[in-house]
Amino acid sequence: MANHRAANSSNITEFRDRATIKQEAGAWIAKIDQGQLSQQQIAELQQWAATSSFHRNYLQQLAHNWDSMGILQELAELFPMQPATPMPASQPIMPAQAGIAATVKTQLTQLLQRLQQPKAWAPTLAALALVAVFIGSHSPNHFETDIGQQASYALPDGTQITLNTNSELRVDYNSDRRHIYLLRGEAHFDVAKNPQRPFMVYAGEGMVWAVGTAFNVRYLSAGSPSNQSIDVTVTEGTVKVFADIEPDKNPSPALKGPQSPPANQEKIVHAGKSVQYNKVIKATQTPLPPVLEQKLAWQQGALIFKGETLEQALQEIARYTDKTLVISDPSIKDIRVGGHYKTDDIHGLLASISKSLDLKLEQTGSQLRLSAIE
Repeated sequence: MANHRAANSSNITEFRDRATIKQEAGAWIAKIDQGQLSQQQIAELQQWAATSSFHRNYLQQLAHNWDSMGILQELAELFPMQPATPMPASQPIMPAQAGIAATVKTQLTQLLQRLQQPKAWAPTLAALALVAVFIGSHSPNHFETDIGQQASYALPDGTQITLNTNSELRVDYNSDRRHIYLLRGEAHFDVAKNPQRPFMVYAGEGMVWAVGTAFNVRYLSAGSPSNQSIDVTVTEGTVKVFADIEPDKNPSPALKGPQSPPANQEKIVHAGKSVQYNKVIKATQTPLPPVLEQKLAWQQGALIFKGETLEQALQEIARYTDKTLVISDPSIKDIRVGGHYKTDDIHGLLASISKSLDLKLEQTGSQLRLSAIE
């Protein structure tokens, strides 16, 4: 009995240690992805990777899953190949650092080959438009997608709307106005230019005003739509964002007048920038290209993770499924997740993540549960 308890204690310690190693590996990958490491950080990473084979193997696995050219190149430089020399059959094939470099170089070659092929997970917006009539529900002035669905629609003036999962909007067009009411979810608007009929998207407690441009609008949190934060990301041209605007209240005179409203009530936002608002507008942000790609990946039917915790990743994934996602083991919730994943097969997505992170995925009724492998 004592030996049995000792064995169980040893196993529990090992599980905890491995969870810690996974978190540390994710932190290292995130640091590499964010920019050049200092000499001290390089030395620390090399010392960390030399601690055990599990450290090295998991770092390789996570780097490969990240699917990032920069990370693989960086790792290849941090763990350079030793000069090739004949070795007796009885000698280990490679020292530890050369082993990770060889794997990284192999992965880099495979990645280059994959990059020459069209990404399997990237359906075009044109393809989405072709099937829009078959998915989601819509009438001439009402558009809606179910959980896990995405659809693209063309409005009478040529404006293109793409709806993400579990989204709903209403269109109010007449001879002198173009009003859109985003009721929930997320949508991208590619607006047909018409200065005489400004394009206005009401969402939450504000509004986005445009003439002819392209931008993304997303509700960020659960709860009543009237008190949620809204994220606006401009992909082309310029828009003006207003906070604390009631539906159908027309702020257009303020666009032409000399008055200067408070900076936290309206903001001009240019392409490549984003803002968030509820009752007030937060400071304009300029997301780096990888972050912008990550925010808009849903338009290609994908999710991109770049170092989010497992808990954060599951919150995003949950938008695309009617299943309840559960982390059974608190020790794994802070493990870092990276990579590109398709949103049209959430079970397959979670299976891929669980395999790459050495986790167990189980389905119980309407629940999908992730836990550490015992």
